[in-house]
Amino acid sequence: VLKVADVVAIQEAHGDPATCGEFLKQLPGWAGYYSAGPDRGTGGVLCPFRRRLLRRATAVTFQVLTAGRLTRIVLDYADGSSIVVINLHVDPNLPIVEQKTIINKAMAITSSRDFRTVVLADFNFTLPGDSRHIIGGQPHNTDDAVGKWFRQTFPAMRVMGHDGYTRLGLLDGRPH
Repeated sequence: VLKVADVVAIQEAHGDPATCGEFLKQLPGWAGYYSAGPDRGTGGVLCPFRRRLLRRATAVTFQVLTAGRLTRIVLDYADGSSIVVINLHVDPNLPIVEQKTIINKAMAITSSRDFRTVVLADFNFTLPGDSRHIIGGQPHNTDDAVGKWFRQTFPAMRVMGHDGYTRLGLLDGRPH
């Protein structure tokens, strides 16, 4: 991933501030931002950027909106353009109302100005018709209430899936 990307988002980083900071130092040509979870075993979001992308920016703003779950990084450029990266991890163990709250919080900060925004997230839901949910070792379509709500609430949002979805990739031997 680091060979072809300029920005990477990692959810469930599972580290403390020292560990996350040390991890970023191990990536030559990269710098980044992170928010650790409340403990090493819970959450954590990390977002490395290529240094050249950061150097071109006239200002960089990093905001932790929900510790270990939701961050916003804004890169402003001299020509007046901006790139905004939202890094989100939705805890599937939260009650549905709390899952919706953090998703709403993330979506609310994507449309506050006219700029390029990308949401890099582990939503931990499946959309209607998606058969990535694994039951008894086989993929099945699901009736995911949060996925349905998301599709109805944010119809213009485009979700880009990827081949080799982790659980499905593990089933058929593909890398994840």
